[in-house]
Amino acid sequence: MQFNYPYGVAVDNNLDSPFFGRVYISEAAAGTLPGRSTQDGIYILDAALTDVTGQGSTPYSGGVAWVTNSNSSPFRLSVGEDGNVFICDWSDAHPGVWIMNPANPSAPFVPVFDGLTKASSGLSSYNGVNVHGSISHIYSTGKGADRRLYTFDEDYTNATATSTGNLLQYNIGTLQTPYQSAPIVVYNDAANGNLQQNFNSCIAPDGRGGWWISQYRSADAATIPSLIHVNTVGVVDFNSGLTPDLIGNSNRGGMAVNHDGTRLAMGCDNELKIFEVSFNASGIPALKRLHSIKPALGLYTTDVAFDRAGNVYAVSYSDKRLGVWALPKVENQFTTPAQADQILIITTGLSEPQSNQQFIKVYPNPANDLITIHSAGKELQQVQIFDLKGQMLLNQIPLQTEVSIQIHHLQPGVYILKAKTETGVESIRVIKK
Repeated sequence: MQFNYPYGVAVDNNLDSPFFGRVYISEAAAGTLPGRSTQDGIYILDAALTDVTGQGSTPYSGGVAWVTNSNSSPFRLSVGEDGNVFICDWSDAHPGVWIMNPANPSAPFVPVFDGLTKASSGLSSYNGVNVHGSISHIYSTGKGADRRLYTFDEDYTNATATSTGNLLQYNIGTLQTPYQSAPIVVYNDAANGNLQQNFNSCIAPDGRGGWWISQYRSADAATIPSLIHVNTVGVVDFNSGLTPDLIGNSNRGGMAVNHDGTRLAMGCDNELKIFEVSFNASGIPALKRLHSIKPALGLYTTDVAFDRAGNVYAVSYSDKRLGVWALPKVENQFTTPAQADQILIITTGLSEPQSNQQFIKVYPNPANDLITIHSAGKELQQVQIFDLKGQMLLNQIPLQTEVSIQIHHLQPGVYILKAKTETGVESIRVIKK
């Protein structure tokens, strides 16, 4: 499907969403194509890539004054855990993030930031405190009061993060009023050797509390790498430039990770490279190339996404289109589970794990996206999470008395957390809402 200057693509992978499977494309610059003309804004397709809302060539613009002479406004987008669509603007003239309600895309988009003083660079502040700059990618976790927004920011600095190109966290919650406070710095580029120099970047959580960050590079290099991985304490533990032939190049920086964190896709020169992701016992990641899709969509792959079935989506303004590919798999099918409000609860009579020693506390429980495990005076030697089939989904070695773990990638349901200290192993039932 053709677009003039598509810069972002995202898929609703929330199984409980009434819009599960919908595909959202951001058109960054208007243009005339064979059979239609497009404008700045958002286009919506269903899983079959048809015009599900009947919008035709008219985008949803949300009443936002996108910069018409820019190819960065709107920029990339993502679907939050709550089903809302988050849209960023990378232009210096109009930086920010807006939220589109997929149930009513014709309604005005809600600005995350407003009432700020903007410098010519795009850096925006409130009463002298920096809040955000030009934003090239976003990701949202949690729902309601627990909702968080993560951004890759070109301009933001503070007393500690003294260089630009940082991954930021905003605890936006229900966003009753625009956000006007300083963010939490998740990745501090100055503290990691100033690796981010291009700022046309994508971000993706690894499902273990860390992050992948890409950037646009015509040739990968250790000093300015195409891809890095940041661990739970904000330290780079993977740099693709140390093995420059692995990715090679990342023209326009398109990157995505699938829902369980086991696959990573990179947009390269007329090629999509699909990697298997693995982590060693210390939590350090490694990539192994599985597939190469070539030719793909021309020189510039601006954004990449996975759907829940593992299919890969990409957009490119050099080829002016959206492309979708099905990757090889053992079973060429995908079953969509029932939504949570349609699941039957059946009592089996099996005993549930109990925490008899009560040295370990897990909170909040139930939880949406983040749980904290606290040990009463004993170092946590190992923390594991299992599903009810006994499959291990997470394994960490904290070596401290308290650790926070992201569980937003888990499906709603019941899981077993096992925490090991020098006094033994405790099993605790954890509920993911």
